[in-house]
Amino acid sequence: MFQRVDLTPFGDDAIAPHVEVWQADLDLHLSQIAGLERLLSAEERQRAAAFRRESDRLHFTAARGILRQILASYVGVAPPGLEFAYSQRGKPGLITGNSQGEIQFNLSHSHGKALYAIAFNRRVGIDLEKIRSLDGLTLAKRFFCEAEYSQLSNHPKAAQNRAFFQLWTAKEALLKATGTGLIGLKDVEILPNNDGQLFLAKIVGNYPHNWYLKTWEIDNWAAAIAVETLK
Repeated sequence: MFQRVDLTPFGDDAIAPHVEVWQADLDLHLSQIAGLERLLSAEERQRAAAFRRESDRLHFTAARGILRQILASYVGVAPPGLEFAYSQRGKPGLITGNSQGEIQFNLSHSHGKALYAIAFNRRVGIDLEKIRSLDGLTLAKRFFCEAEYSQLSNHPKAAQNRAFFQLWTAKEALLKATGTGLIGLKDVEILPNNDGQLFLAKIVGNYPHNWYLKTWEIDNWAAAIAVETLK
């Protein structure tokens, strides 16, 4: 149902000991969904019931149930017994069994696939988007920073779509990691370095710049993680 993502290919020994990533398929048999639903709180079931599309409801139920199973394995508490608190901006945090908040987490799901990031004593954000056909350059011109739009424009047309999703997920992962109310996508500027790896070039307001960013692909999904380096 879910499995660890090998971080070895990321090639960053300084980050790997502090974060673990899990991957899950949310397109499950209804009997499996029913089992996961039994792990949820009443509030989570209400949120699931609010979805108008059945596929969205099932994916939400599976994503939250799997999250509880993963977190339970870290804190030694049964999945139904976990309790969460939410920031003013809606970022969840684990209460039960999480002494002094040393375990932080984030999840993202898109079109039946999910990613979970578990970090130790540092903030983390993760994002996942199905790579699909859209006018990424027009969207970048409207919602991204000028330097980001310019950089995407320099890609060959055939490569612009994938580059757009890589940048989009990196920006979203960083925004989710901060959890402190950044206004939107233009608040962070992410650009490639000389090796083509994305890095945080600029951030609005009094926010730290010490973030490790990594993008990768899972089949036809773009994925990104942002981890606080504490340097």
